[in-house]
Amino acid sequence: MIRTIAGNGTSGYSGDGGLATAASLSGPSSVTVDHKGNIFFYDAGNYVIRKIDTTGIITTYAGTGAIGPNCEGCMATATDFTGAGSLVTDKKGNLFFGSSFVYRIDSTGWLERFEGIFTGMGDSTEDGVHALHYQTGAIFGICPDDSGNVFIAMTSHSGSGVSKIIKVDTLGLVTKIAGNDTAGFHDGAPATAGAVFASNIVMDTIGNIYFYGYREWRVRKITKSTGIVNTIAGNGLTSWYSGFGDGGSALSARVFTNGCVAVDRYGDVYIRDVDRIRKIYNSTLSVINDDMGNAFIKVFPNPATQAVTITSSVNIRHLELLNPLGQLLLTKEFSKKEVDLDISTLSAGMYFLKVNDTRVVKFVKN
Repeated sequence: MIRTIAGNGTSGYSGDGGLATAASLSGPSSVTVDHKGNIFFYDAGNYVIRKIDTTGIITTYAGTGAIGPNCEGCMATATDFTGAGSLVTDKKGNLFFGSSFVYRIDSTGWLERFEGIFTGMGDSTEDGVHALHYQTGAIFGICPDDSGNVFIAMTSHSGSGVSKIIKVDTLGLVTKIAGNDTAGFHDGAPATAGAVFASNIVMDTIGNIYFYGYREWRVRKITKSTGIVNTIAGNGLTSWYSGFGDGGSALSARVFTNGCVAVDRYGDVYIRDVDRIRKIYNSTLSVINDDMGNAFIKVFPNPATQAVTITSSVNIRHLELLNPLGQLLLTKEFSKKEVDLDISTLSAGMYFLKVNDTRVVKFVKN
């Protein structure tokens, strides 16, 4: 089921303090969700970052609305913007974004530069340098892990068009983990031994990194335990013209993702392609369908007051409870075909249950 959670369909800048669905936006981009269910996005035409909280209220989180350089060491609401991409949050409530450098807004709203320095001002590209003295190219992706490390994909300064991925550890020190300006394409080798053209890096639950190779027409994976990079989808040809290869081996398919890759809690990888969203699972690539097949799901009683029972013809592994705005209220893990859910504390209204990250059913709480 798809629905609008923000925007009234009219371009503009209004609605702060009210429901997000009544607000005017202008070119929303780079959307991310924190671990509490708050939604952040860059409102590009208004030069601000906005937040939708779990009750559906929208506010301006960063930016004055004016075009200009980012301030450093200030409240985020006092900064100007020329752009902000690759928005992402970590478990501590920090919000990172890429502009000329990588910036971080902490949970109190304080904005500071996290990585990067202007060329010729004590900059370096060597491992072990502090991130605030590391020479920055264009920022293509930011990905924090659960241990406080932050991974950044950026262009190299060599002029080769090759990008690299660096790791900024909890002390702020940089280590390059992928990319080599002088080498060609390599699979099955350390990620630092070959060229990469990384954009939109994401991480699975065990720390493996995924990215789209924007000059390679491939989706690639760096295995955390070994540092080895391999292609998981794409044969090196673009799907822009023809030949998607759905339903077959992901390695034989053509891809053109324009940099958008995501991975779910089960390790399935999703990519944006030409006029479609595709999914890689069991090494097969296809347009997203309900991967529960023809599974039968029933919720009863419906309407209900105290509890509902969810039954399925296949095992329920993961269950999410969402409100009408699509905000997550509850998540539970199971491995059975019948589940009882207490709803006694919910307010009256309509709710949605997402089963195994794919099938959505609705019920009404009286």
